Amino acid sequence: MNDTELRTCKKCGGVKEINEFVRVPRPKKTYYTYTCKKCVSEQAKAKWFVRREEYRKKYTPEVTKELRRRFKERHGAEYINTYQREYYKNNIARRIRARVYGRLHYAIRTGKIIAGIKCEQCGKEHCKIESHHEDYNKPLEVKWLCTECHGLIHTSK
Repeated sequence: MNDTELRTCKKCGGVKEINEFVRVPRPKKTYYTYTCKKCVSEQAKAKWFVRREEYRKKYTPEVTKELRRRFKERHGAEYINTYQREYYKNNIARRIRARVYGRLHYAIRTGKIIAGIKCEQCGKEHCKIESHHEDYNKPLEVKWLCTECHGLIHTSK
């Protein structure tokens, strides 16, 4: 598909260029939806406002406070403190990974690094490309791999 192709939006009925529609990358073929980006955005905003109001009605501050009190009563404050301590103690690697990914994404946003568009291992294009770190002490040294190759690397370790 080229960028000059025209398509009609099912929601608003407007005739627009193909790049104004949501692009959905798939392993075998990339396609575009039949609803334009603007209509999708408006629909998501409308849903969010409805759900936000429902949530606010259901979980008032008093209800939230009561749910927390019941949980502490059922499990005990010591259980919660122990669980939190153990979770953070055992997940140091997760914290390090999160910090490294944050640095990488900041470098991409600021233009220090350009994200890969094809897999460095198999050469596939038009698929989801993920970053792979061999060493988390070097946050900006990454390999750009497709989901399949990235999964194979992690399952072989």
